[in-house]
Amino acid sequence: MTSSQFPSKSSKTARSRRPLPKWLLTINVLYALTIALISLCNAIGPERWWFIAFNMYMPQAIWLAPGVFLLLVTLGFQWRSAWIPVLVMAWVAGPLMGVVPHAPQPDVTRASDVFLRVMTYNVKWGREDPQAVVADIQKYNPDLIVMQDSAGVQQTAVGTAFATYDVQVDGQYTIASRLPVSSLTGVDISFPGSDHHCDRFRLLVGGTEVTIYTAHLLSPRVGLSNVRHHHIKPMKENVADRLIEGQLLTTNYEEDQAANPAPAVLMGDLNSPPPSMVVRELTSAGLHDAFSAAGSGYGYSYGGLTVIGAPYIRIDHIMVNKYFRVSKCWVGNSIGSDHSPLIADLVKVATRSN
Repeated sequence: MTSSQFPSKSSKTARSRRPLPKWLLTINVLYALTIALISLCNAIGPERWWFIAFNMYMPQAIWLAPGVFLLLVTLGFQWRSAWIPVLVMAWVAGPLMGVVPHAPQPDVTRASDVFLRVMTYNVKWGREDPQAVVADIQKYNPDLIVMQDSAGVQQTAVGTAFATYDVQVDGQYTIASRLPVSSLTGVDISFPGSDHHCDRFRLLVGGTEVTIYTAHLLSPRVGLSNVRHHHIKPMKENVADRLIEGQLLTTNYEEDQAANPAPAVLMGDLNSPPPSMVVRELTSAGLHDAFSAAGSGYGYSYGGLTVIGAPYIRIDHIMVNKYFRVSKCWVGNSIGSDHSPLIADLVKVATRSN
């Protein structure tokens, strides 16, 4: 190959200086504006618009695809303008996809600290791979496990793994605790036309009574499938019903705290990603998302057994109030169910106002 076959330095310089075609600049700007609009709507409240709510449940990585295409085309015309798609893709891969960029934190535990390791897991009735569920239980050895969609799971290998736990079953909810469970009661969170509840119970942790909630809010599946068939009304109703559940859950927590301010943990499949108004309402009531506080990465907990083949959205949550500090929060395997388990190490702090 001769030197004439290689692009000369002058040709590279000329290409970097020639103007970007207006049509290509327009498409780059439209891409940036689209991502900005989605981000703005998420900040305001994604459930306010059905199409933004629909997008919230899609893999946000799909928004990288236009950026990759625009980057390649832009580089072919003028590499100096490539910063536009690169910057937008960085925003997609970061805030839009929900990355939590925490670096490893120093160990600040003390000998007097009281720890509680908790796990929430929608096991889908143990119909996928009960042994994988057991593997996570044995690997992480939590003090407290709450399961959703777990009716009948006691008849699988999971039941054997609970041999040393105090196990309570209430419909779809299974509670397995190394500490005695007391005051278990169902709390109504029904939207009109439904009969739905979460569970509330107490644990004595380091001499202090702790209130635990386990909840499973309405799945968006019906609404999403209807949008794919060009039916919008069921999607709007689905969103509204889940918001009612979230409001009732928040109200019950607030009333409990008003009557008796105490350490509390809320866990479960909320079917609501972090930008959702459901999570936002719980946060405004004084609960803090454990993964947002002490996780690292994306923390995706759903999607491992879907056609996508990997978790792509964070809809399972562990939330605590001011009487707990989150030491660590992470996601377990993604093969025991279409949900991955979420685990957190909690440290009980003094029961006083912070």
